[in-house]
Amino acid sequence: MITYKREIKSILVILSLFLMCQLNSQSLNYSGPNSFIINNNTPPTHLGASLIPTTERAPSGMTFGDNGNKIYFLGSASDFVVQYSLSIPYDYSTRGPIEDTFRVNGEETQAQDVEFNDDGTRMYILGNQGDDVTEYSLSSAWNVSSATFTDTFDARAEIESFLGATNGDLLTGMSFNDDGSKLYIADRRSDDVFEFDLSTNYDVSTAGAVVNNLVIVGENNVRDISFNDDGTALYVIGSSGDDVNTFPLSSSYDLSSVGTSSNHSLPGSPDNVPQAILIDNNGT
Repeated sequence: MITYKREIKSILVILSLFLMCQLNSQSLNYSGPNSFIINNNTPPTHLGASLIPTTERAPSGMTFGDNGNKIYFLGSASDFVVQYSLSIPYDYSTRGPIEDTFRVNGEETQAQDVEFNDDGTRMYILGNQGDDVTEYSLSSAWNVSSATFTDTFDARAEIESFLGATNGDLLTGMSFNDDGSKLYIADRRSDDVFEFDLSTNYDVSTAGAVVNNLVIVGENNVRDISFNDDGTALYVIGSSGDDVNTFPLSSSYDLSSVGTSSNHSLPGSPDNVPQAILIDNNGT
């Protein structure tokens, strides 16, 4: 059983998933009766889908920023980060036109996922070209056009050293813990999630060796990962089972404390190749 720090309220859970399309991606919204809870007793309900017109034909990752006032999409075809503003925080339907773009192909030509630090002054790109994490500094917080390259973290080298094999080369999703002292990376070749400590928060160049790994049961084509608000649950989505896999953690953000996992289908979804999972700040 998962214990949450905040009171469970009768609110919605909305998950947005990517659909790989030739010209557009699609955002699929789901709701449920309790914050951060995805299970068979309270399954999510499919609310609808929205096309995402971008300059990217193969969307692969997404994230919120600036307290939900912005949303960013990333793709592996043109390697663009596409930025939108939202007039209502965390409500994708209130987006305006494309606000800005930034192309990362100078450092990464097979971009898979995008993240920011807590104040929007750093951006991170996970990619398959070098199977590494590329870090950028943003001179204007949350504005991707102000990004400049700073560092990289060779995640593949550390993962393959940990596994003792050359199969850590399809990195697809990443996430930080709540203060940026840990980094988590999903690999769809081994179908593991790997945990790294950062000696300087949000500085990926200070990442060390793998400290924990979680073998994903129930999904053999892992695409993305996300935590709940206090790090007591990890959600994994992939393009094989087309469902959400939930892993309870008895110690926040500690993959070695995992309990019994469960997987939950997404009823009514027109998507059979989900690429990313994104949950807002309070699980609504």
